[in-house]
Amino acid sequence: MNKKACDIKAGDTLCIEYGAPDNFVNFKVRAVFSTDSKTMVLTDSNVGSETFVLDPETKVIVAPNV
Repeated sequence: MNKKACDIKAGDTLCIEYGAPDNFVNFKVRAVFSTDSKTMVLTDSNVGSETFVLDPETKVIVAPNV
């Protein structure tokens, strides 16, 4: 499912191309901080912790929680 970055919430799982082309990694969202111009997403995954800074209107892939 696609969501805008400003609609992401803690507990979501993001599927992000990471490291190499066509290498998608699932990142579990720990926290989200948003302003009018930027959305900062703190995540954890099997490759480590990452912080992503996105435009609030950026579309991201959110994996269904099972």
